[in-house]
Amino acid sequence: FRSFAYIVMEFVEGGTLKSILDRGKRLAVPDALRMMDGLLAGLAYSHANGVIHRDIKPANIIVTADGRLKLADFGVARIESSSLTQAGTMIGTPSYMSPEQFMGQPIDARSDIYSAGVLLYQLLTGEKPFEGSVSSIMHKVLNVEPPPPSALSVSVAPAMDAVVRRAMAKRPEQRFGSAGEFAAALREAEHGPAPEPEGDATRITPVIVPAAAPPPAPARTGHRLWPFAAAALVIVLLAGLGAFLGLNRQRHPPGIPAIQAALDTRLAPVPCALLRGAVSARQARLSGLIGAGQRPALDEALQQPPVPVAAHVRSFTGPYCPALSALRPYAPVFAPGRDLGLSLAGGATRLVDGQNIVVDLAAPAWPAFVEVDYLSSDGSVYRLYPNPQAGSGPVPAKGRIVLGDPKSSGEHWVAGKPYGRDMIIAVAGSAPFQSMPETRSQRIGAFAATLKAELAALKAKGERVAIAAMLVDTAAK
Repeated sequence: FRSFAYIVMEFVEGGTLKSILDRGKRLAVPDALRMMDGLLAGLAYSHANGVIHRDIKPANIIVTADGRLKLADFGVARIESSSLTQAGTMIGTPSYMSPEQFMGQPIDARSDIYSAGVLLYQLLTGEKPFEGSVSSIMHKVLNVEPPPPSALSVSVAPAMDAVVRRAMAKRPEQRFGSAGEFAAALREAEHGPAPEPEGDATRITPVIVPAAAPPPAPARTGHRLWPFAAAALVIVLLAGLGAFLGLNRQRHPPGIPAIQAALDTRLAPVPCALLRGAVSARQARLSGLIGAGQRPALDEALQQPPVPVAAHVRSFTGPYCPALSALRPYAPVFAPGRDLGLSLAGGATRLVDGQNIVVDLAAPAWPAFVEVDYLSSDGSVYRLYPNPQAGSGPVPAKGRIVLGDPKSSGEHWVAGKPYGRDMIIAVAGSAPFQSMPETRSQRIGAFAATLKAELAALKAKGERVAIAAMLVDTAAK
């Protein structure tokens, strides 16, 4: 008889958590916490048996058909008693790595706790806490605190902030001591009572009113007291004015225009980017699109900013920089609001071969002539709107257009080759313009040149312009 060595493994039917997140799906907070509970249960079992995973990330988590989680890919896992991995070795996926992994220090179960905290942050907010080049992520992991999840999503209770902060503490001894402790803190934050006010929180205190004292005898020199009464009145008025100005300062924090101007100056040299931002007196947030090769330039521009900056931008490779350069002068980073809305049906950001391309467009708060174009990774541009069926008149203020709906009698399109990361742009003007005067398809270079000239002509006439852009990933079934 011959003997054979083999490995028996469980067959798990389902997709990865990464595939769910890559479709642009945002999880409700209860669903995110349920997933975390399953993950932490798996980590607790792994750690109890002396195994450190070392690469916790969405791609290594399988979601079964009934919604259970399976922790997979122990290819870089380490037995705690083993000396196979020496200090100085850096193993893991940068966005989810703990500080000690970046520094090549010995690790234990608390490194997996950190990575699970990063994943919790992503599930609650839809964003990773730190992104960029490997060196940029390393700098942030070691030195920067991410914005609290409740600041990025109104559906996240502030109690969750403390749980995330502890799980992602820079020093291992400041994190949860075990996966079970982490899970218990999550359940308490979800269901526990509201915390008692502390520190400078407002408290209501009973007021003790003293017994009435007998009235004082009339003053014989009352005519000499009027200067003191007048002075007291002036003091009261000045105090009231100071309180009023103080309230105004709280409602309108000082320095925001200066912060915006400083960030605008820093961001101006960053090429191939279409960014939007929001600023408070304490932090700034950036979103938008940027060429993959320009992310280091963005990170450099944001070194030592006037306030902490959370940059959650999507990067791309492809021939889109000429188009973004044409749009950028008409898309201020710190515009007061998003005048033009652009999305795929259902909020999707990924389409597979044969899937309908259905675009949802929300017009600005003024009647606008709108153009929507699909830019493919092969360098071609196709006009989606206006089209022969839709006409070319203005869209009413705050009107909504759905393009490509197969249920309607209008024109519709499906995703196909070449697969890759494509882009859709929408431009609205208060007067007619035409970036493709002769045909509904063109190459990006010629399209961008015409679009740039048309937008410049609109601005020269004093017309209004609004811009929106988004990335779409296409893939085979």
